[in-house]
Amino acid sequence: MGSNFAQDPAAAKHIPLKAQILTHLKTNFFRPVPANMVDACIEAIEACREHYSEKLIKLPGRTTWNGEKSAPASEIVRVHYLRPWLD
Repeated sequence: MGSNFAQDPAAAKHIPLKAQILTHLKTNFFRPVPANMVDACIEAIEACREHYSEKLIKLPGRTTWNGEKSAPASEIVRVHYLRPWLD
């Protein structure tokens, strides 16, 4: 699956979004991103799709961004390479 999965999520429409993101976070990063980030990633994708990229998304657990417990949707999308899901 790997990066090909992230490059063409449209080809995986039969797979639920949550499963797509979880697979992406677990397989496309040297240190897999914790599963508890899936919901924040989905919320960030939805915010960016609605052109609300600066919406602050609450981060799970002890995760922080610049010392804060929330991050702009655009930063979550950028850092987790979620742009393919915006199309």
